[in-house]
Amino acid sequence: MLDVDDQRSDEEKSVNETTRMIREIGVANFLKRVYDDEAADLCQLLRDLDKDHKLTPTGLEKKSQLQLKQMLKRKAVIIGKQRKNISIPNTHDAVLGLLSASSNILIVSGAGISVNRGIPDFRSPDGIYDQIRRCNYPEIDEPEQIFDMATFVAHPKLFYSVAKKILPTHFQPGPAHCFVKDNNKLLRNYTQNIDSLERKAGVDRLLECHGSFAFLECLRCSAKYNTDDFAQTITDGGVPLCTERCMKEYRRRRKKRKSDSIDNSAATSLDVSDQAVVAFFDTRNEVIPYLKPTITFFGEDVHSDYEQRVLDDSQVADLIIVLGTSMSVAPISEFISHIPHKVPIVVINKTPIKGLDPDVFLQGDIDVIVSELLVRMNDVKEEEDKKKCIV
Repeated sequence: MLDVDDQRSDEEKSVNETTRMIREIGVANFLKRVYDDEAADLCQLLRDLDKDHKLTPTGLEKKSQLQLKQMLKRKAVIIGKQRKNISIPNTHDAVLGLLSASSNILIVSGAGISVNRGIPDFRSPDGIYDQIRRCNYPEIDEPEQIFDMATFVAHPKLFYSVAKKILPTHFQPGPAHCFVKDNNKLLRNYTQNIDSLERKAGVDRLLECHGSFAFLECLRCSAKYNTDDFAQTITDGGVPLCTERCMKEYRRRRKKRKSDSIDNSAATSLDVSDQAVVAFFDTRNEVIPYLKPTITFFGEDVHSDYEQRVLDDSQVADLIIVLGTSMSVAPISEFISHIPHKVPIVVINKTPIKGLDPDVFLQGDIDVIVSELLVRMNDVKEEEDKKKCIV
């Protein structure tokens, strides 16, 4: 068994206590301790982390508390990401050994586990952003604006013309999703994906950092719906509208208007078409009851539980597995900095992750690699079950 603590116990004597604390408990818990301590000297902590000795007492004293906290977080994150590797070979056996020795595993997953299922990722050549760029939509200047709330409200049809390509209804989980689900030591799966395939696979300890396309929410009344119920509308190029509260409101207000009208013709039926509903609210400068996926658009906050989950999970996790992500997008871009340095990190990816030197890196097709791991894990389990029967 790999003795992780022994391999990381040879700390340099020159490392100060502040740096040591960040490495031992991670950035999130370090910052919580600092902010909870009314006597904490932010200026001194910043000087502790100032390797280049560029920060002067006079300069720091001119900063506000907010500025000092922001500076402290930036420097702490840098320290948190500067990890020393454990001496572990880049082999399947090494990963199986870590899996066997661990009991609280955190898995971070990204678009790379879904591309083999036919879902395009966002940032690679011929990914979603590249496809949007080639279309030269006049409504936007940059591809990312498709996922901006202002763009959605103004041009929902444009959004759904792109989003229908990743509609969860049309896709099924693959080996990587099953690898996450079948891990009975899973503490939590932090996914950056919005395709809901982890949810479909049956992963229950799941945190969808950027929300989920599995549900739609009304912009007007906040009523929620299953996306599957509107899959045909979206596939056909339409924009889903609230069919419950807002439709009832529309009917009630239109009927009242008819009853108040001098020319009240009983023969005139109420127009309940999507066009009529949109026009009714739009001409009154009211919020139109478009249904928006429950995903995080640019400018919106990430999952409300994210910070607390990271705070709690980072203190009990004993293995991190990264699957199919570049970890370049917030909040996951800082995730590793919150993990104590004694916890080993395994990356399974097609390409290396910039700025992250993991303890184990299995490079290649993710589905192929995890499929082999699953087979090996099942073989080990069968052997253990046989031994139990013999006893």
